[in-house]
Amino acid sequence: MEKQEIIELIEADILNMKLISGLNDLSIDLSHYSLNIEALIFKNIGIKKHLRTEELYKRYFELLKQGKTIHPTNKADIRKLALKIYRFLLNQI
Repeated sequence: MEKQEIIELIEADILNMKLISGLNDLSIDLSHYSLNIEALIFKNIGIKKHLRTEELYKRYFELLKQGKTIHPTNKADIRKLALKIYRFLLNQI
């Protein structure tokens, strides 16, 4: 998978997390509607299975949540956060 495709998956995950978090704030539980693409992202970046720890997932989701304040049409800021997350994940290899 190409770098650009991985970044686009991360962007989709940011927007999905934003939607789920916003609805959770309104007491609508959508926690079961996650895209669950983080394992695909980790695999395609090259993070070995034994390095995909609970701590890595926790940190990934914390980074995704930073997108909560970004307006969904602000593609530049979404891309900036996606690149930050991508670089973080590359450092986990």
